[in-house]
Amino acid sequence: MEAVPVIASGLFAGAALSISIGEQPARELIDPQHAQKHFQNSYKKIAVSQVCADCCETCLTEFQNISVMQESFNMFALLVTLARQEG
Repeated sequence: MEAVPVIASGLFAGAALSISIGEQPARELIDPQHAQKHFQNSYKKIAVSQVCADCCETCLTEFQNISVMQESFNMFALLVTLARQEG
């Protein structure tokens, strides 16, 4: 489970570099009317992927929080059991 944030960060960094190094300079070379149309189409497509990525991130974060809470509960239950055995 610890590898998920590392993999996600790597994918994000790769996408950011791809856009910064390749796509953005290429878009700057076209005339403003075509660039505006191209940007509008890109943003519509990217919006869907961003929503999906945000939903996945939220689910993974909540799953991780639940796992941490479960571990805390298990530790508490163990301490209560040990206290009862001693008393």
